[in-house]
Amino acid sequence: MAGCAVPDCIAGVVARGLCAKHYRRLLRHGNPNTVMAAGRPARAILTPSLTRLRRAWKKATKEERASFLREVADGDPLPQA
Repeated sequence: MAGCAVPDCIAGVVARGLCAKHYRRLLRHGNPNTVMAAGRPARAILTPSLTRLRRAWKKATKEERASFLREVADGDPLPQA
């Protein structure tokens, strides 16, 4: 069985001359050598101000939400916490 095309990788070939790990990286990132940091993806991280904004939104009345959306639509900046 031939080895993976990535240097220093001795795993067996699964597809396109790559092992399962490097083939998965190729599909996800377009490059088999891409290594992402461990943990949650950056898009899932909430900043403290966004968390406060979500809590405030849940507690807001229907009228307060409508007012907020009108302000945002008019181009007013979000209030700083």
